Amino acid sequence: MADIAKALEHSELLRDVRIDPQRVRAKRLRTGQMVVDRAGDVSCVGLVLRGVIDVYSVAFDGCEIRLSSLYEGEMFGICNLFAPNDLTTVLRSRKGSDVLFIPKEYLIELMNNDGDLMSRYLVLCNSKIQFLLRRIEELTMQTSRMKLLSYLRDRATCDGLVMFEGTREEMARYLGISRATLFREIAHLKREGSVVSRGNDLYVRT
Repeated sequence: MADIAKALEHSELLRDVRIDPQRVRAKRLRTGQMVVDRAGDVSCVGLVLRGVIDVYSVAFDGCEIRLSSLYEGEMFGICNLFAPNDLTTVLRSRKGSDVLFIPKEYLIELMNNDGDLMSRYLVLCNSKIQFLLRRIEELTMQTSRMKLLSYLRDRATCDGLVMFEGTREEMARYLGISRATLFREIAHLKREGSVVSRGNDLYVRT
């Protein structure tokens, strides 16, 4: 099982928090396994100890759109900590992953006794709201080309290199477009000079 202490150190929320090992549960997930924010009958938040957890939204037609990916130290099930309703998202282990399940009641208890932890929670929720607003803007853009160019620019370094660890197919799912459309639009952006490819890397010209 992955190192819990190491993942806690990487956690934006739980760094410097002393977790009672008797009140949490670690679980190993298979590649492709669905993830729920419950341990038995207990509603929990999850801390990724190892691997990658992909977060999807499912449309009415059953199409899955990847919203984000969670890595070591990142958490899920956190935004509805104080709400009774479950979030309508689908989580799936991309690789064999280890997850630490922390009961929501226990996390709330920790927050009630730690003002800094509560402040970090509020900052984290604000960051997630801003991220979701950007994703909504990306997904509601009028054309696939606009979606793609916005996506590439948002993830480009100062020298224009687009930072994306997944495959082109995963990029297409993230943008909510077909793989064929993605390649067609990348080709168009290359022709007009907005994007340059060097090997498998993409660079955005500003």
